[in-house]
Amino acid sequence: MKSIWTRVIIVAAVFALLGVVILAKHAAKPKDDAIRLKPGLPAVLDFGRGQCQMCKMMIPVIEELKKELAGKVEVHLVDIGEHPAMTEQFKIEIIPTQVFLDASGKEVHRHEGFMPKEDILAKLSEMGVK
Repeated sequence: MKSIWTRVIIVAAVFALLGVVILAKHAAKPKDDAIRLKPGLPAVLDFGRGQCQMCKMMIPVIEELKKELAGKVEVHLVDIGEHPAMTEQFKIEIIPTQVFLDASGKEVHRHEGFMPKEDILAKLSEMGVK
C-alpha cells in the first residue's frame, strides 16, 4: 500500500512541476505594446476602447483616413486596453482622444471626444499636410 501512495505522490509532483513549467513558459511576458510610427511622417492617434458610442463613431472615420492618407500621415486606432503603456505615455484621461504628432513625433494638438473627419483633415492641413 505504501508503494502505491508513493507512486501517486511522485506522479502528482511530476504533473505539478510540469504545470509550473508550462505556466512559466506561457506567462504574460511584458509585450512591446507600442505602435511603430514611420519616421518623418505626421501622425494621428485615436485613443479609445471601441465600446462607448463616441469611440464606435470614431472607428470608421479613422479607418477611412488611414486609407486616404496612406503614405502621407500615420493614422492609428489605439485601443487603451491593448496599449496601456502608450495610453500612459500620452496621458490619456478621456476617450476618445485624438493626438496629432508632427513629423518629428512631437505632439502639436489634442482633441477629446468625437472629432469629425473634416475637422481632422482641417487640423492636418494646418500642420502642412496636403
